[in-house]
Amino acid sequence: TYEQVSELIFSPDSAKLAYITEWRNSPVSPGLSGEAVVVDGREGNIYEWVGKLTFSPDSRQVAYIALLDRLKREFVMILNDKESPKYGEVRDPVFSPDSQHLAYIVQASGGNEFVVLDNKKSQLYDFVSTPIFSSDSKYLAYGVKKDNELWWIVEEVK
Repeated sequence: TYEQVSELIFSPDSAKLAYITEWRNSPVSPGLSGEAVVVDGREGNIYEWVGKLTFSPDSRQVAYIALLDRLKREFVMILNDKESPKYGEVRDPVFSPDSQHLAYIVQASGGNEFVVLDNKKSQLYDFVSTPIFSSDSKYLAYGVKKDNELWWIVEEVK
C-alpha cells in the first residue's frame, strides 16, 4: 500500500498503466521516504519527487523527471529506469512521433537553458520553449530567447 497515488496515466495503446506513488516509510528501504513511479505494477527507484510522467507514442517507453536532492537542486530525466546526468532543473519531456527520440529542457546554473536531444546538449539560451517534433520525427523545433532576440530553432534529428 502507498501513502498516496497521483498522475495516473494509460499508455497510448491503453495496455499499460503508470502512476506516481508517495512513500513515507518504504518497505524496500525502511526509513526512506519519497516518490516512485509504478508501471504495470513494477516499482521504480524512490526519489525525493517525481513528475511529468509520459509514455512514448508506441507505448514501449516511459520518461519522467526526478528530483535527486532538494537542497542541491539536482534533477535527472529518467528514461526506462535509466538516469540522465544531473542537472539544475529539468522540464518538458517530449517523445518523437516514431518513439525513437526524447527531448527535454534543462535549466543550467545561472538560469540559462538548453535542449537535450538524445543525450546531446544544444547551446545555451536565456529561455527555451517546449520543443516539438515534426510529424515524420526528422526535425525538432523550439523557440529561444538570447539577449534581446527571439529565434525559432529547427534542427535535424539524426
